[in-house]
Amino acid sequence: MSEKRDIAGLWWLPSDPDDRWAGTLTLEHNKSPKLIVSTQKDVFQLWGQKLTALQAIIGHDQNGNPISLLFLSWPRTHGGTALSQIEFSAHYAILNLEVSHPNDFKIHKFALRIQHLQGWLGVTGFLSGLPKHPEVDLCIHYKNPKDEAFSIGKDLSVEFRPGYNLHQGFNERKIQENINVTFVSKDGMTLSQCKELLNDFRLLLHFATLRKIYPLELKARKEGHGFTHEGEFIYQDIEIWSSIIKEDVARDWHPDGWIFKFADVRQNFSDFLLNWIKLTGDHEEALSCYCATVYHSLPSSIEHLCLTQALEAYHGIKFASHEQRNFCAKIQELADIYKDHLKGLVDNVVEFAEAVRDNRHYYTHHNPEDLKAGRVVKGAKLIRLNEKLKLIFQMCILTEIGISPERFLRLRQQLASDIIEFE
Repeated sequence: MSEKRDIAGLWWLPSDPDDRWAGTLTLEHNKSPKLIVSTQKDVFQLWGQKLTALQAIIGHDQNGNPISLLFLSWPRTHGGTALSQIEFSAHYAILNLEVSHPNDFKIHKFALRIQHLQGWLGVTGFLSGLPKHPEVDLCIHYKNPKDEAFSIGKDLSVEFRPGYNLHQGFNERKIQENINVTFVSKDGMTLSQCKELLNDFRLLLHFATLRKIYPLELKARKEGHGFTHEGEFIYQDIEIWSSIIKEDVARDWHPDGWIFKFADVRQNFSDFLLNWIKLTGDHEEALSCYCATVYHSLPSSIEHLCLTQALEAYHGIKFASHEQRNFCAKIQELADIYKDHLKGLVDNVVEFAEAVRDNRHYYTHHNPEDLKAGRVVKGAKLIRLNEKLKLIFQMCILTEIGISPERFLRLRQQLASDIIEFE
């Protein structure tokens, strides 16, 4: 769904369902859900009595399907005492489910379509090598791949569900493959748990591709939520919209374009994913600092602080070194572990660690004496220093999840071939 969606309906606060407003919800990729309503209320009275600490707005579309808006920003208003137009921005729009409070959200299946998932899985239904009919010029063979499921702990499992869309025109036939990763829980998943699972899987694909990873579509199912038709129960899909949803991007099918793929971890994928979820929890601070450099365009000095903090936080958890104050020794220890994979980039581990320490100290405390000493780098040199720190952190995480060091050479694909400085 790449086009903007405008959903007209009636909307109200959970605390006052009798006072309903006409309005339109707009959903777009890369933008927060936006609701504009009109009301014949004194906007200041409405604001003061009902809109404080607004956690949810409920609505029905023109067909009577429920919609819930959660975590709303402070509204923007236009108008006066007789007729007012109010604009809300929501963090989440939940289609086909009524939720009066974020804590009431609970679903049992959480399905993600996500960038680069199909390439990482390496799954396709197009078949080759089959015999060709002698009277046919071109024949395409396709068989939908089988679903795969893996258990993760007592209550959680994950499923990969390949599918396809068949488009038929007057002079065109097209098969478009797609695949979902679906988390299943008998006890149910809260909104915060769904967010954690989404972020964990995004992060996993990032370390496999080194790219930014965004969801394309979020859907859910809830036990008992649906309708019965001719004696058969049919689940009603629940759509989850947020500004994090983006458009699809080009896929990389070349094997050397990946640090690792599903085939590398498939044999023990249940344990692999369970360990990954544990790792993201244990190293939450380190990974958050690192992700800031991936998903945001930061000044090199701020990126340096994020990466050094990521490495120190990782070292603290890995080696229980939080009480140790020798930052230089921590960087030296991590760089020394991977010195064989840093040849040509870090040839003297001791000097490298000291340079990292001096620059972090300067960009943290900004002591002019450090600058006079000539140990502080800026511009292209600081960018290169940050590239090396990023490589070390990525090697640390990939080692934690058992990826072969033979793949570390592929990490160098990130390095800038040239850096141009504008004075």
